[in-house]
Amino acid sequence: MCAGSHLESGVRNGVQFHLKVGYDKNSCLWNKKMALTDAAIRATKPAKKPFKMYDHEGLFLLINPGGSKLWRWRYWAYGKEKLMALGE
Repeated sequence: MCAGSHLESGVRNGVQFHLKVGYDKNSCLWNKKMALTDAAIRATKPAKKPFKMYDHEGLFLLINPGGSKLWRWRYWAYGKEKLMALGE
């Protein structure tokens, strides 16, 4: 981790999480990315392979070749990485 970053822990909806907060590990600049917007999501077209559009705090949108867009949340619980599907 770069100087100035720290590990933040907590419990959200009964699930313990750990997040690295602060500086980007590659450039050591404060990571202030914008959240995904509705317009950006609607404008995204499927590709030949599935790909991810990241929001923040482990939340991302998985776009499949068939055009389905699925929300996923990657988090840590009890020292293990987990992946939660959100929605139907």
